[in-house]
Amino acid sequence: MINQVSESMGNWFDRLLVEVHGVLEHDPYWKSFIPLHCEEEKHTPTIHLAIFVEPYLSYILEGSKTVESRFTQRRTPPFDKVNQGDIILLKLSGGPVIGICEVGDVWHYHLDAESWREIKNDYSNDLKVQDPEFWRDRKYASFATLMRIRKVKSIPPIRCAKRDRRGWVTYNNRKRIKIPSNPIRDSQTNDNQESNLKYPIESAQQMKIGDENAWNP
Repeated sequence: MINQVSESMGNWFDRLLVEVHGVLEHDPYWKSFIPLHCEEEKHTPTIHLAIFVEPYLSYILEGSKTVESRFTQRRTPPFDKVNQGDIILLKLSGGPVIGICEVGDVWHYHLDAESWREIKNDYSNDLKVQDPEFWRDRKYASFATLMRIRKVKSIPPIRCAKRDRRGWVTYNNRKRIKIPSNPIRDSQTNDNQESNLKYPIESAQQMKIGDENAWNP
């Protein structure tokens, strides 16, 4: 059953983190990573939301895809915004968040002929690239970010009220979020609610380029 985060609890990313914290609060590894309110301030990793189409999201969750990539025409996230130790929430395009992982090694590229060869030769298998069209769809990119991912964990589906078309969102609010005493969870929300928003969620056509929303023109 999919949980819908209450609209009364701050912005949508804050509400999403509250919900994620709720499903991970008893996990010995993940419970300390979500920057919610606590008595003692400490460094917390940057959290990102990444949108995927299938089958690439399933490849990550099953462990056969171990490097994630994003190709862009401009210096948009995650280029130069993601670092080792950061956290990525894994969201299905047009659907819920269903996983979480940690970032290992990171490579940022200003793309040229040499870096294209390096990416194709060294990372095609880890990227789970099985079709030459993957590279053709990205041939006009100027920047690339590759991230080795680890500690992948599936979580119960959580919907979020993301209203824009970005394929990658970096959480910039460094304050800690106070968990409400009785967060409202509406399990009866129509699963198609996202498709009725003023700004539609990532469309299948926009995401046809593979596992990432490559263009942010």
